[in-house]
Amino acid sequence: MYRGENLVLTDEDLKYNAPSIFATRPYHEVSDKYKFIPTIEVVNNLRQNNFFPVKASQSKARLEGKREFTKHLIRFRQGKDLGVGQGKEVFELVLVNSHDRTSSYQLMLGIYRLVCANGLIIGDTLSKIRTIHRGQGNLVKDIIEASYGIIQDTPKIERKVNAWKGIELSPEKQLAFAKSALELNPSSLEIQPNRILQARRCEDKPNVEGNRNLWNTFNVIQENFIKGGSYGQNKKGKFRRTRAIKAVSTDVKLNKALWTLTEEMEKILTK
Repeated sequence: MYRGENLVLTDEDLKYNAPSIFATRPYHEVSDKYKFIPTIEVVNNLRQNNFFPVKASQSKARLEGKREFTKHLIRFRQGKDLGVGQGKEVFELVLVNSHDRTSSYQLMLGIYRLVCANGLIIGDTLSKIRTIHRGQGNLVKDIIEASYGIIQDTPKIERKVNAWKGIELSPEKQLAFAKSALELNPSSLEIQPNRILQARRCEDKPNVEGNRNLWNTFNVIQENFIKGGSYGQNKKGKFRRTRAIKAVSTDVKLNKALWTLTEEMEKILTK
């Protein structure tokens, strides 16, 4: 069960959802060259710089004893965006790290779509920081400086989102988009394209002609992948529902790939 009664997560919320944030030492198998910096130290510094944690999760540990060190993801929102109401997109910082050498510190730009609580992560086209746990530099300072640099990319993404809202897709083009997206499908189930085009709320449904804009189509597909629940067939031909994606690596990789695919669709549709 996810814990987060208020928008801004407390330390208790963070510890409940992602205990590895509070690791006080690295996993015992890392090398002597590993530079350990507790994630909570970065969280506290971001808080001091007006970035507040609003969501946290961590991957499931496959080995006993690794739960306190495994990969985790935290989403931060600037103070000015904490009170934004429904129906808008809010930009967030997405921090990924681990203390078991499976991940460097990664800081990326994300979008939170308030109408459906979608947590999107922007593709590789934008600036981001990736810092390994080595070296003598001030990693915390680098992350704080990079945070403001990444946030400066938001006007560019706002223009892109608005452009996608203005590109209308016919039912045939939506199916073509869904077929391409299914090449990224993390589930072992065979899913028909129309399954991942099913909207979960009125705002994302096609109009009376069956058309829907590129932004909403992208969001519908992304939400169906991340949250699961779409019907598909297993190798025995039995229908099963897809599972929600919990692994941090799969979440980030799929989000980026879908964003990149949508950028390519935009190029094709606006030629």
